[in-house]
Order: sequence, then C-alpha cells, then structure tokens
Amino acid sequence: MRDITLNRDDSVETVLPLVEEAMESGEICRIRNIDYLGRLGIASLKLLSMANNLLDTSTGRTFRPRPGFCLLAIDSSGEDCKLS
Repeated sequence: MRDITLNRDDSVETVLPLVEEAMESGEICRIRNIDYLGRLGIASLKLLSMANNLLDTSTGRTFRPRPGFCLLAIDSSGEDCKLS
C-alpha cells in the first residue's frame, strides 16, 4: 500500500509519481488530506483512476493499472472515499 499525506502546498504533480508506482505494482494508493488539492486536483485524480493508462510526459513512459490498483482518498476531517 502506498500511503501519501498531503500538505497545503502540495499539488497533483506531488502525487503522480506515487500513483504511477501504485498503478504499476497493482497496489492501493491512499491519499490523506485530499481536499488540499482542491476540486480540480481531485477531479483530475478521479479521471486518472478511470483511465486505461497514464502517459508521463516528462519520461515518455506509459503506466497501465494492474489488478489490485485502487485510489483511496481521505479528507482532512477523516472522511474517506474510493476514487477508482
């Protein structure tokens, strides 16, 4: 399981490398304080979780979710939801 705890200064770009690793290994990726990303960041991660693959434009690699991959989001008040 990948466990990420966001700070107020974090962005989607902060989360993507760990999400890519979780996709590639078929792990659960739990993101705490998801509300720090704002609505647009959360929507981006939701769309990513529904996609068949992710292209990392900085490396040119394509990541495909393996069985078992899941994004879980927990807001700053402790409420959780499944993004994928």
